Amino acid sequence: AQVGDRIAQSVIGLAQTPGSDLHAIARARGWIGDNGRVLRAARADLLALRFDPAVAIGAIADYSAANLRFLERAGVARPAGVEGTARLAYMAHYLGPGDALRHLSGTLSERRARVLLSAQVGAGAAASRMASSGSATAAHAAWLDGHLARHIRPARYG
Repeated sequence: AQVGDRIAQSVIGLAQTPGSDLHAIARARGWIGDNGRVLRAARADLLALRFDPAVAIGAIADYSAANLRFLERAGVARPAGVEGTARLAYMAHYLGPGDALRHLSGTLSERRARVLLSAQVGAGAAASRMASSGSATAAHAAWLDGHLARHIRPARYG
């Protein structure tokens, strides 16, 4: 339920963000109230757009751009090159921008790293990784680096 709630909040947040593709669609369909918020009665229709490939692609591009802006405002320099930017965008998408910032700044707590790692690899595998590395933050960082290395491959699309 937490992931679904987080996705719903992200979709609604994008729809309420002027300049995003989702905002333009929601505004055109009358789903945005005078206060700039998504109307409660329109939420199910808005969330159903996640399954429209064209809308989903535009939304993820807007979400990635917003996450990169968040990290830049927080002082994280955007890496040079497509691969570095893709890696940073994927990290912020995968962890959420707040946890990505904490990871990058070295302030991710042991408790939060344990929660994230357990969610990502399962409790048993997380416990094994933490025992091997000596800490939850080290285990999570090692797992995340490997995960990003396996999944960020811009050359496949160039």
